[in-house]
Amino acid sequence: MALIISGLVLVGCKLVEPPPPPPPPPASGIGFFSSCVNPPGALVIKGKGDESLYTVTLKDKDIGGCEGDSQAGKTAPYLERAELSQQGNLDFSEPQELKFDARFRHGFIGKQESFFHIQNITSICPAEPSMVINWHKGQLEISTLQESGILKPKRFPDFKVDEFRSWKSWKIHIAQKSKFVLSIDVLLEGERIGRRHFAYRPECGAPYVNFGIRRLGNTRDSNETSIAQFRKFSLKPLNPPKKVMAKGPPLRKLVESELKDPPMMIKRPKVVKPMEPIVKIKEPVNIAVPSKLTIIRKASKPVVPPEFSITHKSSTPLK
Repeated sequence: MALIISGLVLVGCKLVEPPPPPPPPPASGIGFFSSCVNPPGALVIKGKGDESLYTVTLKDKDIGGCEGDSQAGKTAPYLERAELSQQGNLDFSEPQELKFDARFRHGFIGKQESFFHIQNITSICPAEPSMVINWHKGQLEISTLQESGILKPKRFPDFKVDEFRSWKSWKIHIAQKSKFVLSIDVLLEGERIGRRHFAYRPECGAPYVNFGIRRLGNTRDSNETSIAQFRKFSLKPLNPPKKVMAKGPPLRKLVESELKDPPMMIKRPKVVKPMEPIVKIKEPVNIAVPSKLTIIRKASKPVVPPEFSITHKSSTPLK
């Protein structure tokens, strides 16, 4: 039984300091730490913060350091594991988008070798993960938690691990559909894998992400070495708020002399004559042009004007 006194933990008869909390996440919105002791040489991290490159190598008999990994279970005599867990928990107040790059350089041809989880387990909640993404005999498999507590797998034979030896971009869209149901989309290179996935979220759980390699131990045959690399993790709201431009300083108040414009500054309104309407002719109009009229008279003799005589009919002769 442990008792906390002034920041110290009383264990038995000794006062010891509690373990330090994990460091805050980087600017990318997500950071990771080792929640369990990993096998020697299984995890190599190069770079810092957002530029970190994680190389996970899991060999045969690399038993995990979490509680129960070395004990025989229903499906395997032990569990091989090398993983990192998210600092803190997922925030479901708004939909989230988790992005990362991954490549699987060697192996992953065994049974159910997982590399991504949405976990729920806490010290008071030994629940199964809401989602597991793994390779099963070289084929992609996505399992979601049902309300009954059972993980339901869905296999995608078109996605084979041999096609993922180079870097591929992954996106996980997570939203809370209801109090106990998560709505999850898995996108690979921008294309959604299958339909939207719905996963159960136990009430006692505190969902968080972890990644690495986890698989069942094998005493009959040796497991082949599997190597995976991860980089460029980021966790941000799926629909970020729009940026609002900051307001500038308040305008200076005008003095009394500036309230009235001087006469020279007054501009008379410019008189604009209305333009005559333009008549558009849809069809061409044929305009008649007068032609010259030429009269030709055909005669053998020249035309002589006739002589006019005036005849006066009267009783008296004209003088």
